[in-house]
Amino acid sequence: MSRRLVVVLFWSLIVVGCNLLSGELYASGKDQPSQTNEVTKLSDTTINEFKYMRRAIRINKLPIDIWSLLTNPDEIKNFMPKLKKYELEKSFPDSQVFLCAAKPRWYLKTYECKVSVISKPFSEIWWIRTDGDFDEFRCCWLLEQQSDSSTVATYLVYVELGGVVPEFLVKWGIKKGLDKMMKHCQEWMESL
Repeated sequence: MSRRLVVVLFWSLIVVGCNLLSGELYASGKDQPSQTNEVTKLSDTTINEFKYMRRAIRINKLPIDIWSLLTNPDEIKNFMPKLKKYELEKSFPDSQVFLCAAKPRWYLKTYECKVSVISKPFSEIWWIRTDGDFDEFRCCWLLEQQSDSSTVATYLVYVELGGVVPEFLVKWGIKKGLDKMMKHCQEWMESL
């Protein structure tokens, strides 16, 4: 057995053991974030055969303001710290195609892909992989205005890297990074 395979198997067992003991493998939470602006862990959801991980935050801005930030290519890298490249390749009346590059902190490879960005003004934005290194990548922001002029922003993500990294390690890594990313997004969006 190769040394790399032994190392991957060892860490895989450690990760699964820790998650099973702490009961955090599939955390679920409340339906709506509280007024305290905490990141809310929502149960995974299945849409068109893809099982998405979900997180939600309450942002003290209107959906139009958040949507404007999320659809601005120059602003995207400010709240997606692992995104190294995000360049417009083609623009269509109802969508855009971007070239992306992302480098996870726990893996040496930089992943590159093309994503199609489809949005419904002021309520949802989808990024769907059309070509590149990932086997599958889909994510979405859903924006819902609240009565106090804040917005509940729900982020859904589904990733299959493919290759030698076990799928449960990929999901574990994403789940660990989601809370930090959501908190960073919230702070960044409210500061503008």
